[in-house]
Order: sequence, then structure tokens, then C-alpha cells
Amino acid sequence: KRKTNPITLSEYLNEKNIIIVKKNKEIDEESKQAVKEYLSTCPYKLNREKINEVIEKFNRDKKYKEELILHLMPLVAQIGENLYIRGFSLMDMIEEGNLGLIEKINQAESLSLNEVEAYIQESITSYIRAERDDKERDASLVSKVEKLEGLIKDISDGDKFSINELAIFLDMEVEEIEKILKLAGE
Repeated sequence: KRKTNPITLSEYLNEKNIIIVKKNKEIDEESKQAVKEYLSTCPYKLNREKINEVIEKFNRDKKYKEELILHLMPLVAQIGENLYIRGFSLMDMIEEGNLGLIEKINQAESLSLNEVEAYIQESITSYIRAERDDKERDASLVSKVEKLEGLIKDISDGDKFSINELAIFLDMEVEEIEKILKLAGE
């Protein structure tokens, strides 16, 4: 028996150039088709060994920036699929990953594949957080519009009130009522 140093599964997979794609069964067919079309526009297939070679060339000479971006496009799609959450646009996630990737490459003096993967993941998760915050804010505003409409119906018998009068009756700030009415298109 020969002695070997133990390595992690991740190190072994990287050493053997094995890529694990986590299949997400929750991705809808339309998104799957869109990703398939996106991947068909990518000039290169996902190949970690080749990506590492191009990263090494990029680290020596920045003229390989475009080639590196093109080699990384399928990786962005894979990471997007792995991070996919129902209710979010998978293609928007991939687009945000690509934008983050380009930004990182434009700023970088040197890169490693791990740094690139982490930055793509960070870009996509930042997009998800921002979208989730927007959805929560929208839901909150819709709730406020519904509450305001209900309160106005409760205090009026068809009478019309100024925004200042509503603010006093409803114990709300004028600015908040104006924002809600603007959202409601009134």
C-alpha cells in the first residue's frame, strides 16, 4: 500500500476535471428552453481545464479578457441554474451573473477560477436579494393602498377630502398618503 495525503471530494473533482451539475427540477420548461438557447449562443462548452488555461493566459496578458468571458458564459448559466429560486427569472439571474463577471474581469489584475465562481454567485445572489426586497416593498405598498382605500370608505359617505384632512383622520403623514395615491394612480 502506498500512502497518500487525504484530499477533499471537491479537490478530487477539480483534479479530475469533473463538473457536477445539480439538476433543479423546479425550473420551469420556458426557463430551461431559454437557457438551452443561451448556451447554444456560447462559443465554448463548459470545460474547467480550458477555463483554467485561459485564466492563466489572462493573468499574463489582459488581451485574453474577451476569450475568458466567452469561456465562462456556460459556467454562469450553470451557477444560475444551481441558485435558481422559483418566482425569479432565471435568464435575469444569468444576465446579472454575466454583468458581475465582466465587472470583475475588468477590475482584476489576476484571477483564479474559485474567485470567478464566487463572484458570479455573489452577483446572482445580490440580484435575488434585490428582487426579493422589491417584491416585499411592492407587497407592502399594495397592502397600504388597500388599507387606505378601506379607511377612506369607512370615514366617508361619498364625501371628498383633501390629503391634509385624510392625514388627520387616518393619523398618517401627508407624504405617505401621497406616495400611496401615486402608486394607486390617483
